[in-house]
Amino acid sequence: MAGSLGSAGTIGASGTTGVAGSAGASGTVGVEGTTGVAGSLGWVTSRTAMG
Repeated sequence: MAGSLGSAGTIGASGTTGVAGSAGASGTVGVEGTTGVAGSLGWVTSRTAMG
């Protein structure tokens, strides 16, 4: 489920958790995986947690 949340934009791109998708869309949080909440939840964290 790599990117199940981040890639789909449910949290980051959608702007639900991030600020108007600035977290997921810009890829700052998603790609870097700094907070592990916005985009990274699907891009990074998901791979480690869910596999």
